[in-house]
Amino acid sequence: SYGHAIPGLRAVRNRLAEIRELGVNIIWLQPITTPFEQDGHGYDVMNYTEVWPALGTDTDLRNLVNEAHRLGLKVM
Repeated sequence: SYGHAIPGLRAVRNRLAEIRELGVNIIWLQPITTPFEQDGHGYDVMNYTEVWPALGTDTDLRNLVNEAHRLGLKVM
């Protein structure tokens, strides 16, 4: 998705330790819900309860948040 080998949420999760090493203590996710237009920016939300499949799954989001918390990072 978006030209990456690993969908967005899993790619972020894989780099959380690196992000923390930079001195970051919170990560702010841009909209991750399915937008009205598939090539949209994410702010035109179509369904507030669904992770945009181009970014991953609900499980990918839960895993990202759990790993971030394990590393002492907050997630917005």
